[in-house]
Order: sequence, then C-alpha cells, then structure tokens
Amino acid sequence: TVVGGCAYSMATGDPVAIARAFQWAKALRLAAEQSIAACMIEKSAMMAGPGCDTEFSGGAAGWEVAAQCIHHSFLEHGYEAKLQPLSACEIDRKMQAALSHRLPANTHVFDNIMDIFGDGRAWQAAFMQKGSFAEKVHMKNHAPCVREAYCVAHRQMCPLQTFCSARVGGTPSQDFSMSGNRLGLAGPQLPPLLAFGAKTEALRTPVVGLECVSELPTHVVHDAFGRNYDWPMANNLRPSNVGFPCTNRLRLYMGGVRADTTTVFFDPNHLLDYTHHLCQREPELRPRSLLVLSTDEHVQEDVWNLKAARRASPNLCSEGAGCYLRAELQRGRAYWERYESLPPDARCSPWDLVVHVGDNPAGTATSKGWCTWSAKSNALPTIRRRTGLYLALCHNRHLLLRELFLSMGYPTYPLASQVTGVPQYSVFLDGLTYFDSLRSLGNSFHVAQAGTAIGSLMLCCQIGQRNCVDPGR
Repeated sequence: TVVGGCAYSMATGDPVAIARAFQWAKALRLAAEQSIAACMIEKSAMMAGPGCDTEFSGGAAGWEVAAQCIHHSFLEHGYEAKLQPLSACEIDRKMQAALSHRLPANTHVFDNIMDIFGDGRAWQAAFMQKGSFAEKVHMKNHAPCVREAYCVAHRQMCPLQTFCSARVGGTPSQDFSMSGNRLGLAGPQLPPLLAFGAKTEALRTPVVGLECVSELPTHVVHDAFGRNYDWPMANNLRPSNVGFPCTNRLRLYMGGVRADTTTVFFDPNHLLDYTHHLCQREPELRPRSLLVLSTDEHVQEDVWNLKAARRASPNLCSEGAGCYLRAELQRGRAYWERYESLPPDARCSPWDLVVHVGDNPAGTATSKGWCTWSAKSNALPTIRRRTGLYLALCHNRHLLLRELFLSMGYPTYPLASQVTGVPQYSVFLDGLTYFDSLRSLGNSFHVAQAGTAIGSLMLCCQIGQRNCVDPGR
C-alpha cells in the first residue's frame, strides 16, 4: 500500500449498514411506544414545546439535526415532537456564520454565554481571579443575569430570557480531557459552564441535556446548576451504542430536570438502554463502510475544496491528487510500517485502517511518535477541533469531509437523507474553508448519540403548568 498514488480507489461494500445505522430515531420511537403509554408520550416534554435552546452550539448544529430526525420519525406515527431551535449560543465567529446558514431565519444566535452576566469578557476575568471552585460557584450564585444581548443573526439586541422546553449544551472540554490541557477547575472553561448553569436557573428551564468528556466530575455540574435541578441521567456513552461502531467518541451525557416544576414519570436510563438494544444491527457499520456511497463527483468536489484551502501552502506534493502535504504522505507511510509491525490478531483489517496524519507516528529527535488511528480499535479516531486529514491507506485516499460527517450521524448522502426523512446535509458553506468545516465537526455532538440520550430524557418527563410561562413577562 502506498499513499498518494495517481488515482483514487473507490470502496466497495454493503450500504445496508449505513441505512440501518441511520434508523436510530426510529429505534427511539419504537422503544418509547413499547415502554410508555401513548397518552404520556403526548404529554412529555418532547411534545410540550415551544422548542429548544442550544449552548456552545458549534457550527455543525448537531443537536438541531438530531431534533429534525426525531421530529420526522415521531410525526410518521402521529406525534408532533416540538424541538425546533429557538436560540443558539456560539462564541466562534466562523461557527456563528455556519449557524446562520444552518438554522431557521428566526433563530437567535448569541455570542459569548458569559454575556448572561453582562460584559462577558469582564465577567470571565473576574471569575478567573477567584482562587477556589467554591468561590467561583458563590460568585455565580450571586451574579445578576441580564435580559438581552446582541444577536449576530438579526444584528440587534434580542431577548436572552425566553422560555424553552429544553436547554442542550456540549460544554468545552479541554480543561478536563486527558488529551487537553488538564487545568481542571482552575481552567478558563469552568466559568462558561457556570454561566450555562446560571442561565438555566434564571430561566427556570424545565429540562437540560449536557455533553462533555467523560473526565468531567459530575459534582461540578451539580454545583453549576444548583440545588433546584435533579439529575436522573448520567452515562458515559459511545457511538457504538447507537449503531455507529465505526466512530470512537466516548462522551458523558447528563440529563437534568427542574425538580419543582418537572416530573420524571419513567426511568430515562431504561428507555435509553432499550433504544441502544434496538440500534444493534447487522451488518455493523465499519470504517470502510463510510466510503461506499461516494462517487467520483463527491471525490472531485472534496479535492477541489481542499486544494482551495491549501492553495497558498508551499509544501503541497504533486503526488496523488496534488492536495496532500509532503509531511502527510511521509506520515502515511510511517503509519503503514507501524501497522505491519503489529501482530495480525491485534490489528484491524487493512481495509478499515484510517490514520490521522495531523499526528506523527515516527516521532522526532525530541519526542516519541504518536499514533492516532483505527488499527487497534477498528474505529475512526475522535475528530478534534484542530485537526489534519484522515487517510484510508488501502483505499489510497483521505476520508472525504462528507464521509467524516456521515460517521458522526449527519445525513450527507441521499441514502441517509431518505432513511431519516430530513434534507441532505451540506458540508460546504459559503464563507467557510475546508478546515473551518472540519473544525465545526470536531466541536459537534454525535447526532445519533445526542438524539437518543437527550430524546430519552425528554420523553420520560412532563413539564408542569407553572413552568410554561415566559419568565421575562
């Protein structure tokens, strides 16, 4: 196997694995119908409306795509899941631009979640001056919350304090991740988590869904959201639970409810476990399966956008499609040498081998090599915010951007769109480069993972009438 040949090889395989993986929303509905009375499904938080707010949204709009899939699956059987996006919060300018493309025109897109206190940057600095976690929590508990902030979608001040049935957030994780900076409670990402809790408390949000790396201590979440919230769900989940064993992305999902206004009438963990059971299908979705739907036109589109993003690089190599850096091809060959050195029973099939060439397996004079690959796990390495290409060595090409999004549950091909009943997802947007889009995926929820976890919680609780008012009135 040599990386960077003159032509791309097209994968062959069974697209049935992809079709079955994208039936996760149907599995959620079936699990609910077989576990919960129809009258209780109709009264659940999922059907109560008026919709959802998303914090730390990222540019890929993963939860919003999951909500669309759930809505279509339930609508086919006479239920109207009211999960439409009301607002999103995202600090990155490029990701804000992506959200403005991906969300309905009437959805608010706010900037810094710290703006719930006023001047977000000033409050971030004030929190960081506090020495202990307890002092930061005390500051959060006594900080005033403002009623409006600048909306980048509508280019004017818009109300922050509007009622939603659920608030969903994938909190920044670098301070807690084993592969991050490991600053923990002393890091700069604790104040935004506290602001998430303060915003949820101030708006009396009935249901909250939170995603983060598994290393996040759950007591931090409890303190961030306060004593008014109970947490009936806290699970470390993998995409393999929902039919995507091709992807490695272990995440902590926590589900909270406001105790004084929201009733949990069925165990969401039981419903989630049953949904996971229904998602276990044959054949399994493997890394090679992700390549089977791509046509020559898809490859050409991806290569064109990749070349456009790299047109100013002096290190482009003429080998292959002319879109790879010399260092990437060298690392691809070094990965193959490492792969061949593994015992045959301790490595995946070469057709499922995917390597991340943003890391160097050969190492340097001052550091040892680092492998980020599917050789031992038989799953794609976790896609990160700042990342390089993923090469499928035996297929003699990189994984296309639409294939990487597919691995995270986005319906980027007609088959997946047909199965989910939602419009085909576009990975390329005006104003975003190839690597902007790849970065948005690194920030994203896994669509099926988030949809089944948060969907299970919303189906198992009922919002009281006292909570169904706009707190701004």
